[in-house]
Amino acid sequence: MARRKHQVAKYPTSIDVPFDLKRDLDAIAKKLDRSRTWVMVHALKQYVEYFNTHERKKKVNTLVDQPDANQMSEQDGQAGTD
Repeated sequence: MARRKHQVAKYPTSIDVPFDLKRDLDAIAKKLDRSRTWVMVHALKQYVEYFNTHERKKKVNTLVDQPDANQMSEQDGQAGTD
């Protein structure tokens, strides 16, 4: 039996989903001629990528919004010198 290129190790899991979501996943799978599992894995990968991208942006924005440690020290040193 020939092995597929780039075969990825898989971990079986199960989740409970609302009936309407299952119905929507099945409809998408049918339109794409893919399995429901393929659609769910694809959607989860996109969500993880989206989440990670936004978490990185949030961390960068937090760092940009924080005053520089040197500025804080200088400001603290000037407090009460008026």
